[in-house]
Amino acid sequence: MFYYSHYLILPFFSTLISFALCWYIFRHRRETLAQPVLSIIMILTLWAFVFTLQTAATELWLKLQLFKIGTTCAALLGPFTLSLALEASGFGHWKTKRLLQLVLLVPALTIIAIWTNELHNLTCYSTAVIRSGPLLVMGFKSGPLYNLHIIYTMLLYALAQALMLAGLIREAGIDRRRLALLLAGTLVPFTVHLFRITPLKGFNFVPSVFWLSTLCYFLAIFRYRLLTIVPIARSVLFENLGHPVLILDARSRLIDSNRSARKLFDSGETSEETATLDAVKQRFPEFNAFISNFPPTAFKQQIQDSVDQRRGWMVSIVPLEHHGKYLGRIIEFHDISDLKQAEMATRAAMTAAEEASSAKSRFLAMVSHEMRTPLHAMSGAAELLEELAQMQEQRRSIDLFRKSCATLQHLVEDLLDLSTIEAERLKLTPAPFGLVEMMNHIHDLFAPRFAQKQIEFTIYVAEGLPPAVNGDRRRVVQVLTNLIENALKFTSSGAVTVTVEQPANGEGMIRFMVTDSGAGIRADRRSEIFSPFVSLIPQPGSAGLGLTIASRLVELMGGELTVSSASGKGSIFCFTIELAPVDVSSLDDKYACLPQTLPSLRILAVDDIPDNLKLLSFYFAGTPFCLTPCLQAADALELLEAVTFDCMLTDICMPNIDGDTLIKTIREQENRRGPGTARMPIIAISAAAFADDIQNALDAGCDEYLSRPVGRRELIRSILRLTHHESSEIPGEETAVPITGGMLDRVSQRIAACRDEVADACKRGDMECAIRAGHSIKGLGMAFNLPEVERMGAGIEKASREGDSEGVMELVK
Repeated sequence: MFYYSHYLILPFFSTLISFALCWYIFRHRRETLAQPVLSIIMILTLWAFVFTLQTAATELWLKLQLFKIGTTCAALLGPFTLSLALEASGFGHWKTKRLLQLVLLVPALTIIAIWTNELHNLTCYSTAVIRSGPLLVMGFKSGPLYNLHIIYTMLLYALAQALMLAGLIREAGIDRRRLALLLAGTLVPFTVHLFRITPLKGFNFVPSVFWLSTLCYFLAIFRYRLLTIVPIARSVLFENLGHPVLILDARSRLIDSNRSARKLFDSGETSEETATLDAVKQRFPEFNAFISNFPPTAFKQQIQDSVDQRRGWMVSIVPLEHHGKYLGRIIEFHDISDLKQAEMATRAAMTAAEEASSAKSRFLAMVSHEMRTPLHAMSGAAELLEELAQMQEQRRSIDLFRKSCATLQHLVEDLLDLSTIEAERLKLTPAPFGLVEMMNHIHDLFAPRFAQKQIEFTIYVAEGLPPAVNGDRRRVVQVLTNLIENALKFTSSGAVTVTVEQPANGEGMIRFMVTDSGAGIRADRRSEIFSPFVSLIPQPGSAGLGLTIASRLVELMGGELTVSSASGKGSIFCFTIELAPVDVSSLDDKYACLPQTLPSLRILAVDDIPDNLKLLSFYFAGTPFCLTPCLQAADALELLEAVTFDCMLTDICMPNIDGDTLIKTIREQENRRGPGTARMPIIAISAAAFADDIQNALDAGCDEYLSRPVGRRELIRSILRLTHHESSEIPGEETAVPITGGMLDRVSQRIAACRDEVADACKRGDMECAIRAGHSIKGLGMAFNLPEVERMGAGIEKASREGDSEGVMELVK
């Protein structure tokens, strides 16, 4: 089947050389141009090997099959050589996907034709084994497709050589010699085939010179790229790096360092590596721990400079490996002193800002608590007195009282809202609500005030609006209330109109407009109206916060509050927000009126201020509610062990055991009793109204959080909802318990008891107890309009906080 001839040595030698170089290039295939050259050399290697076997074969069928493989290699060689020429000569941008498809069209046709030649004989025919000297060669007559293949391959080779020649003329230096070698590798087989160079007739000498082509390609890549320019470039780059770099071997010995490292460690340009490494270890004590880790891993860590304490460094260690063998590691030092100083300055600024914001929040929380506590008592007393008033003069006085309470409450709410918005702590709580119901509520709220000023007040709700939408009803009402309040304040005659409509091409969007016929706003003052504490026309009871808060709330809801106005012609405030329509059945009955009857409920109330408990007893007078008051949380816990209550009301800010701890303890006791234990509804009532305070109470286990001042109707409604008695009916709400002199006697007794408690606490040195007793005296004075008692309690509380026991005793006397 095979025979030997010394002519076989030449193609076989070419096969061996090409294979060896192919294997070497494959192992270094990441180098520039290695991959396209590797493809060409693989084709040349296979072609040379197949030609060797074809020449040594004796059977015609075997020679024919090997001839087909060789022709396939020859068909692919032209396109691959052209691709290499485009990339090497600087014309790589021409090598597009469409161009490659066109170039491969004829080779694909040739390959299909050669492997199906038995069907059509278009590539070759009249095949036979012919003796030529010592060789048995395959003779054949070429068909039209084979001639097309030869012509096309030669054209591609010629084009590739022209491109390389153009690049050779244009380039200089190493790139020029590289192109010259690539051109030589392409010319060798092209020249042999073109001039029919062969030692024996019928013997194809082209595969025998492939080793010259592969050698030229190999030298073009590795002689002038890998072995010369790359190490030099890397060495220059390494030496001139701006940060220190050390190279250690596998035994953690220093074998090289760059100029920055030698300068940092004072080792000079030609110092011994041992001295440099010792200087590194002396300057950075942590260095030994870094290089003792084995197996080594890449990591980064900040370290302090022991020589210059102001400098900080980031140390990066990267292991050096080759074919899985550990060779050493590279250690880089990056100076991060400026970065650390900037970071420290930023952190200090952030800390200062956070402390300032926290101080403001604490101040507002304290002011809120101190203002809400008496405001709660004042509002409740006004509500009860209004029900008892008989004479017109009494009703006018009570009405003035209630208006003052409302103004004070509005100011407190505005201050807290502004602080919460600025701290980015205000969160929207969207829920389904009725759009028409909300506007009716606003109309009922403002209609009497507009009628009193004889100003027409109209709310227009456009047709086609969804009956129920999803959004934060409370915040929408707050914005509209502020805008209408502003219109009412600055309109002396004419009308105020509120329009609710859906903008064109705005599905899910609702536009609100408040139009007034007031004084208007000059163009030069229009930019100031949304700034805090700015009022263009100062009014009594106005802090200049309404429009500021309205604007911030609209932005929080995704809209923008705009104004169009002219001096003397009124103003139009407009905003558009997203209120997606929802099903009417999802509406909450939160705003329904109180039922007409109430059930009998046992209610436990816990508060350290007696007047707050007394106000609750006034609220529940005339109802079947049975109220059990407790001044301390510990007493409430003992009471709950013996008595079952339907609901509990608790303050949050209490001494010893605060409200959150009380709620959490009750929930833990319920869990220990087992799953069958009924869960008692708990309502937290406190003057603290920040989001964190509310969330802490809810997390502790309370069911609802009410901020003081709390109205009678709102409190009773919450109790009914939590105890599942919404459908109960009660008698009228006009029944109330009159305030008698006996209550004042009990207040006097309580004040005397608190004074004795302060005196005893001072003698024991327990100033915390004195602070609590003074706080109770102050609360009693504010609740029952006893200024001297209030001042005494405030003075006791202040002196106790300062540790002035003598001053406290003077006040008690």
